[in-house]
Amino acid sequence: MNKPEAEQKGYEAPVFAWVPSIAVSNLVGVERGAFPQRQGDLPIATLKDGTLFRARVRNGQVKYLGAVPIGSRIRDIIEGHDGSLLLWTDDQLLISLRPRESSKGEAFLTKGAVAAISRS
Repeated sequence: MNKPEAEQKGYEAPVFAWVPSIAVSNLVGVERGAFPQRQGDLPIATLKDGTLFRARVRNGQVKYLGAVPIGSRIRDIIEGHDGSLLLWTDDQLLISLRPRESSKGEAFLTKGAVAAISRS
């Protein structure tokens, strides 16, 4: 009943797809200096898996895909001014992810300080 994907006008095939879906909530590009080895990578927040994925897309192809289990549904993600990644969870936690102090950004992510946000 539906036209094959290639026949749909204006359709562009995805670079990568999860089947079944991981329920992506948000993604950001690594642009600041906290993770210099990961510049241009895409941290992908998920609701279903409670996992943060990191995708390296180069020349229109996913070259690497890794996972960091967070243990909570991740509602939102932003890159902080210092380059840390800030995750907001359904548990009302704000999780800051940053390089290990001794790594200078070579490691992907290490779970940093976790602070509960007061519920309003």
